Amino acid sequence: MSSSSASVAAPTVSSVTIPAGATTGSFSVRTSRPAARTGASIYATVYGVRKSAAMTVNP
Repeated sequence: MSSSSASVAAPTVSSVTIPAGATTGSFSVRTSRPAARTGASIYATVYGVRKSAAMTVNP
């Protein structure tokens, strides 16, 4: 797991284990207060396919 803007938003773990049969998993994202509204993407790789989710961090 990684972030496009680790200084603003970053996963608190480097990986998440999803048990067999489960379809979701959860993790925390550490944020810091930016000077202005800032976009960031969180990335994860699943079976060799990179997935992302966008978020916005407000001051």
